[in-house]
Amino acid sequence: MTQVTAKTNKIVLSTAGTWGDVLPFIGLGRALCARGRHVELVANANFAHAARAQGVPFVPLGSARDYQRAVRNPRLWHPRHGLKHLIDLLLPDPLMAFERLMERVELAHTTLVAHPLSFAARLVQEKHAVACISLVLSPCWFRSRYRVPVMVGAQDMSAMARPLKSLMWRLADWLHVDPAVTPGLNKARRALGLRPIRRPFDRWIYSPQLTLGLFPDWFAPAQPDWPTQLRLTGFAPSKSFVPVPEPVEAFLAAGSAPVVFAPGTGVADTDAFFETAQQACRRIGRRGLLLSMQNKQPPPTHDTDQFLHAPFAPLDAILARCAALVHHGGIGTTAQALAAGIPQVVRPLTYDQPDNAACVQRLGIGTRILPKHFTPSTLALALDHLLTDPTTAQRNLALASTIDPTQTLETICALLDDEKSGQQG
Repeated sequence: MTQVTAKTNKIVLSTAGTWGDVLPFIGLGRALCARGRHVELVANANFAHAARAQGVPFVPLGSARDYQRAVRNPRLWHPRHGLKHLIDLLLPDPLMAFERLMERVELAHTTLVAHPLSFAARLVQEKHAVACISLVLSPCWFRSRYRVPVMVGAQDMSAMARPLKSLMWRLADWLHVDPAVTPGLNKARRALGLRPIRRPFDRWIYSPQLTLGLFPDWFAPAQPDWPTQLRLTGFAPSKSFVPVPEPVEAFLAAGSAPVVFAPGTGVADTDAFFETAQQACRRIGRRGLLLSMQNKQPPPTHDTDQFLHAPFAPLDAILARCAALVHHGGIGTTAQALAAGIPQVVRPLTYDQPDNAACVQRLGIGTRILPKHFTPSTLALALDHLLTDPTTAQRNLALASTIDPTQTLETICALLDDEKSGQQG
């Protein structure tokens, strides 16, 4: 097993995916830079400006044009077949990514900190015994024969017999995961002189050295069969370090706390989403702040006192002044609402979103509404209950008090520190 030693003096952060997969790595990179560490972030060029704006040295891997084309492709967000399209459309070729990482790695003097989708980081670890730590952002990544992550359709299979759960995971690999992942991955492995593998999502994607879960145990308790090298660190909601746009600031100051609506990257028909949002707000007499978040001009509204459409607002800076958040269920957005202590309605589509929504509902801090049930009446009823129920408010405030992003980042930085990491090895 590769060990982190006192000689380690460079940290290369490697991630892939959308904003929710990259922002936590930017936040960690900023914290490491503040500690005087030599840090580089390797990710798609789409995120270069955001990283450099926070002082994190950035190395592009793939073009921003390719990223924008991928996230606008509806196949990427297919509830059942999205993984194949994610591999084909959004992730870099594993061998090309391996070569890019090797340009940044100083053997025996570098630690890789990698997202589970950064296959190249694990290849570098295997091929050259480079120290590597996996950073897992949401609990749905971890398979279990106990608590099964809630998947497409909000199906909770945790009550199944354990042998059936094991069979379910094998079938998932055979039918969906391996056909999407292993052709490109094993092509790279053969080129590097490594043996082909099967079922990489079962254990291989996690570094055997150390795996960090960026969420607390009260959100998703560790299961007996989760990786033994896993340590849960807590949430570290991203900080934007950008000002609140003037129209948003004026809207927040002009009346009661609004409900925020943020559909996420994967919602193709944002006009329908916002129309549902406005009708629900009218039914319960609430103001609404509608964030397009897609560089798309939001539809105009004539109710300027009750509604504001804006292309962007930093959630970490505004949510504490808002009443609730309606969103897609990405783990980063979920954590922002938790940190602000406000209830949330989650409209999950795919990937980790259904499981995050289930965790929110289990904790009694919000509710989920599946897309087919996302109507003005259903949304209005859900919001009205959440905004008038004192128990929901108490639960949200109690959990918000436990979230300390600075402490979480300090914990992670300490684990990456030369002497402390060496002691853990």
